[in-house]
Amino acid sequence: KWLEMCKELKRYHTAHGNCSVPSNYIPNPNLPVWLNNQRQLKRKNQQITPEQITLLDQLQFSWTISLKYECEVCFKFYGALAQHSKL
Repeated sequence: KWLEMCKELKRYHTAHGNCSVPSNYIPNPNLPVWLNNQRQLKRKNQQITPEQITLLDQLQFSWTISLKYECEVCFKFYGALAQHSKL
């Protein structure tokens, strides 16, 4: 499973030149979720090996989330909340 997702990230990197997978990535909606999980695992020193970190580093993976991404997540949450409150 981990290697499959890493290969998917490599395909994305080859196509786009970066690892900034948008949260609404339609070809594989699980990829941005997986990437955030990897960030959390590294930050907490849990269940991510030095070899896995090296593989992601080789793709120039960013271990921090950009402000743009954080705002995008907040706006989606706010939109869903606002939609729910209209019901």
